[in-house]
Amino acid sequence: MVSVANLTRKDAEAFFPIARQAGVRTHTTVYPLTEANTALDACVPAD
Repeated sequence: MVSVANLTRKDAEAFFPIARQAGVRTHTTVYPLTEANTALDACVPAD
């Protein structure tokens, strides 16, 4: 999923029920600030 700056609240209200029906599951990983570069690296797809 990619975030876009022009997402409105109305867009989100329409999107999330559809995502729930489609079975979209998310997860988060918490990094300490000292691991900021590692966190950024984790956002880039592996080759």
